[in-house]
Formats: sequence, structure tokens, C-alpha cells
Amino acid sequence: MIAPSTSSVMSSNSTSASANVSGGAVTKRLQSELMQLMMSNTQGVSAFPDADNLLFWAATIEGPSGTVYEGLSYKLSMKFPLNYPYAAPTIRFETPIFHPNVDLATGTICLDILKVQNKKF
Repeated sequence: MIAPSTSSVMSSNSTSASANVSGGAVTKRLQSELMQLMMSNTQGVSAFPDADNLLFWAATIEGPSGTVYEGLSYKLSMKFPLNYPYAAPTIRFETPIFHPNVDLATGTICLDILKVQNKKF
């Protein structure tokens, strides 16, 4: 994963994000998660916030070796709510992908486990 320098990402986004994000806690959390991702050296995964709004990210994932997705690259969009991490981000495949858990028309992930459950155990 090739990433811009950490200081340039943080300084450019923290300034613009503060104007667009009312919650300081979500800003700090997303900056921390960006730093962790950049430092992790995870192969085949990258994600960066939009230059104008820290709540919108663009991500890329590479298909795992030994699968039908090997050699393929997928672009995703990520939108974080103001109450993140207490509410999940909205993640959508921008690159069409044929997968049983992804709506081919919209790119949304379709898994019941990701929905709010009202069951009592």
C-alpha cells in the first residue's frame, strides 16, 4: 500500500474535517484508525478520507490469492455517521462485483448480521 505522508494526510483532513464534522470524538477516532491502517502495512487494502470531509473515505481491496477474485481490484466508498463507532459506516462497492452478499445493482453489502437486531437472548 502506498500512502501519502501521515502528517500531510492528518493536517489537510483535520482542518477541513473540523468544519464538516460536529463531533470531535468521531474526528479523533477516524484519524486514529487512519493512522493504524497506514502503519499496519496490510497488503491488498487501502483507504483514505476525502480531502474535504473526514466522514467520506475511498477504499481499495485486492482479491485474495487462490480465489476467483485473485488479480482483481475493487473500489469501495465508506460513509461514517456522526455517532461512529456506535453506528456502523455505510460501505458500498463502487466497482461491480459478482458476490452472493453484494447487491450487483447498488453495490451495497447484504448480510442480515449487519442489520440492527431487536431480538432478546
